[in-house]
Amino acid sequence: LHVNYARGGRGTSFATTPSTVRHARELGFYSVQVCNQDGVTIANASATLTEDPREGTAEQPAGTVEPHPVAADPPAPFTGDPTEYDTATQAIPFLADRGLRVERVDRGRLEMTLAPVDRNLDGDGTVHEGAALTLLDAAGATVPWTLTRSAKSGATIALHAHFLGRLPAGALLARAGVRARDDRISWCEISLLSAAE
Repeated sequence: LHVNYARGGRGTSFATTPSTVRHARELGFYSVQVCNQDGVTIANASATLTEDPREGTAEQPAGTVEPHPVAADPPAPFTGDPTEYDTATQAIPFLADRGLRVERVDRGRLEMTLAPVDRNLDGDGTVHEGAALTLLDAAGATVPWTLTRSAKSGATIALHAHFLGRLPAGALLARAGVRARDDRISWCEISLLSAAE
C-alpha cells in the first residue's frame, strides 16, 4: 500500500473513489482517491493485493508466508522517558480509542504498541490492516519529535507499507526510527512485530 497525502484531512465528511487498475491471476492492482466534502482531493493511494489461496496444509495453513528472519543485534537500551509522548498520543481521541501507547523512547527512535481490542480486529480475530496502518502512521509521525521541536505541528505526507504475512491476533509493537531528515521532512522506518517476535 502506498499513500500520498496532498493536504490535511479537515472536514466533516469524506468520500473515496476506488478503481481496479488490473486483475491478473491471484494479484489485483487498485487505486483510490480520497476527497473532502468539497470534492477536493486530500489523498490518493495504490495497492497491490493477493487473493487468499484456498488450499493449505496443517504445517502451513492457506495464506501464510514462510518467515525468513534477518539476524540482527538486539536494539540498544532505550534511555528516554516516554511519558510526554504517551500523554500526547492519549490526547488524540482516535489514537487513544485504538489503545495506542508509547512504551519506550530514545533519541531518534521509539516503540509504540497497539492493543488487540475489538475495534482493532478483523472478523477472524486478527489485527485489521487498517489498525496496523494507524500504528505505523502514529509511530512514524511521533518519532521525529524525539529529535527536534522546531515546529508546533506536523503531518504525514506519504506512507508506504508492506505486509509480509497475516497479522496476528495479539498486540502489535511498532519499532520506529528516523533514517534521515532535513529542516522540513523526516524519513522514518517502522517495523511491526507481534508479541511472539
